[in-house]
Amino acid sequence: MKDPDLDPKVLSDYFVSYFAKGTIRGIGASTLKAFRELQLGVDWSQSGRRGEYAAGNGAAMRIAPIAFFENIPRERIEEICSITHKNVEAYIGALAVLVSIRIIKSKIWKDSHDLLQLVANELPDSRVRDRVMELSVADSQISIQQVAVMYGNDGYVVNSVPFCIFSASKIKTIPIGHIFDEIIESGRDTDTNCSITGQICGAHLGITKVPVLFLEKLQKLPEYEWFSGIVELLAHKI
Repeated sequence: MKDPDLDPKVLSDYFVSYFAKGTIRGIGASTLKAFRELQLGVDWSQSGRRGEYAAGNGAAMRIAPIAFFENIPRERIEEICSITHKNVEAYIGALAVLVSIRIIKSKIWKDSHDLLQLVANELPDSRVRDRVMELSVADSQISIQQVAVMYGNDGYVVNSVPFCIFSASKIKTIPIGHIFDEIIESGRDTDTNCSITGQICGAHLGITKVPVLFLEKLQKLPEYEWFSGIVELLAHKI
C-alpha cells in the first residue's frame, strides 16, 4: 500500500494527537502504555507491550477502516497493529476482523456459506484460527451467550475476536439490537466486543439498514462531529 497515511509513523502521530486531546478513552493496558511512550518520543517500532500480555483485542477493535483500502500488504497490517500490540495473536485477531469485513464487502458470504469458515481459510496457523475453526463447526443453533460460557469472551484476543465474528454471523437471522443485547448480557469485555461485532455487522447492513435509534444516539455523542469528519476523510481517500 502506497498511501502515506497508512504509514505506522503517521498513524502513531495521529494517535498521540487524539490521545493528547482526550478524544480517545477507555483503552486497554497495551494501548495506554504505547500512547504514553509515543508521547515521550518513543518510536512506534518500540512502543507498546510485547509477549503474552500484548495479546489483547485493542488492535482488532480499531482495524476495520483498513479493510476498505485495497492491496495493503499483510506486513503493513501487522506493523499497524504492532504500534500498540507486539504479539502475533493480536495481529491475527485484527486480521480476522479485516478479513471478515472484506468477505462481506466482496459478497462471497452467502446463506450457504459459513462466515467463520471463510475467515478461517484466510488466516495463518494460530490460536485465533483454531478457535474460529472450532466455532465454525459448532451447532448452528448455539446462542451467543452459550458461546461466551463455553469458549470465553474476555479481552484476550483468542476469546474475543472469534466470539465477535460468531456473534456477527447471526446478523442474517437476528436484528443487530438483539445481538448487542446478547453480547452485553454475556458480560466480560462488552464494549469492545460490541464494537468489533458492530463493525462487522455494519459492513453487512450498510448505513441505510442501521436502526434509526442507533444513529440518533450516535449523533448525540460529543465526539460525533470529530469521528464523522474522519469517516468522511477516509471515504474520500477510498
